[in-house]
Amino acid sequence: MSSTSLPAERCSDPLLRWLAPREKLAGLSPLDQLYNRLDGLFPTRFRAQFPDTDSVENWKREWAEGFTAERVTFDEIATGIDALRGGRDPMRRDKGWPPNFTEFLAACRPPIEHEAAYHEAVREMRRRHSAAGGDRWSHPAIFRAAAAIGGDLLSSTWPGMRARWIDVLDDCLAEIRAGRMSAEIPKVDRSAMRLDAPKPRVLTAAEQQARDAELAAKLNELKDRPKPGLEWARRLVERAELNPSSVTATALRMARNALGINNHTHGEAA
Repeated sequence: MSSTSLPAERCSDPLLRWLAPREKLAGLSPLDQLYNRLDGLFPTRFRAQFPDTDSVENWKREWAEGFTAERVTFDEIATGIDALRGGRDPMRRDKGWPPNFTEFLAACRPPIEHEAAYHEAVREMRRRHSAAGGDRWSHPAIFRAAAAIGGDLLSSTWPGMRARWIDVLDDCLAEIRAGRMSAEIPKVDRSAMRLDAPKPRVLTAAEQQARDAELAAKLNELKDRPKPGLEWARRLVERAELNPSSVTATALRMARNALGINNHTHGEAA
């Protein structure tokens, strides 16, 4: 089938996003591609709705206008196709027939289950903040809601966060669909999360000499400082110096050993 000839980048018409041919679609427009997908899912029944080329072009134009007005994304189109393939479109009573626009839009945007979305947000935010990364989001509104709540999300429980989560998620969903909030999920720069070990700085000779002198001074200070818990030994030595007969030789030897005093310097037997 023929495709609209003007490339999207050469026209400001927002419908060209859906109607212009694209290289990655082998020269087809997104709506040409969607036509082919629906024709494949509903053989003969979908194509039978269009008696001539004009009716096909009218269908493409109407759906392009609808997608533009509803700010539908290509990811949502993929969701809709998957739902039709799996028979998961809740609005369609006769699933053997092709959907109209309203039914297909509903398939593109299945209701978000708030509790499941909350648990997804907690799980994926933890992955996002880990060094390994690998977070995957089923809908950008879930990411935006998680980012808006911030750190409270990871320290919360579903019962405690339920009311707040529902409000924030619904707001984000509405803002994205209205085009007031980005549907893009920014990537995390993993390189910024890797901290290399700092390289040791080589000291100059003067710096090393000064550091050695400082260390020696501290060691001397510690050596001269009275040792805690040896007050009994100091008292015994002082008493022995004043009155040698008041302290036994054994007790004096023990006190001097505790204080690190050489017993021979005081004339004591070893």
